[in-house]
Amino acid sequence: MNRLIRYTVFVMLIVLLVGCSLFEEDEATPRILSITPPDNANEIAKTVSVEIEFNQEMDTESCETRFGLFQGNLDAIPLNMNGRMHGEYAWNKDHTMMTFSPDSMLMDSTMFSICLQEGMRMHNHGDDMMMGGMRRHGMETTGGIITLFKTQ
Repeated sequence: MNRLIRYTVFVMLIVLLVGCSLFEEDEATPRILSITPPDNANEIAKTVSVEIEFNQEMDTESCETRFGLFQGNLDAIPLNMNGRMHGEYAWNKDHTMMTFSPDSMLMDSTMFSICLQEGMRMHNHGDDMMMGGMRRHGMETTGGIITLFKTQ
């Protein structure tokens, strides 16, 4: 009987340890650390630039093609980011911070949607960012997230 109890406790500890490690975030997996302006922000300046901070060095092309700033309150990411605003992208030297500056000033008292699609890659064709790396930064949609903000 004593042997059965020890065996049961041992198995339970193994299950607990393995189960906990399955839910830990992998530091090597790309994810978003912050988005500026944050979700549901109001009174944002019409001259705002959008900043996306990542935990890893990212592939600039894969990130830029999966990013879009749109006028309006979207509930789905447009196919191929059609209709997104034009602007300039800039990156810090570590390729962990992407800044998007629209070509023109944003309209007054208007809702805007920042759309980010899954599949942004780490630098040197590393892992792709999936939904888990985007959570807690906006409304989850099929294949990505949408973060909203309103200008002054």
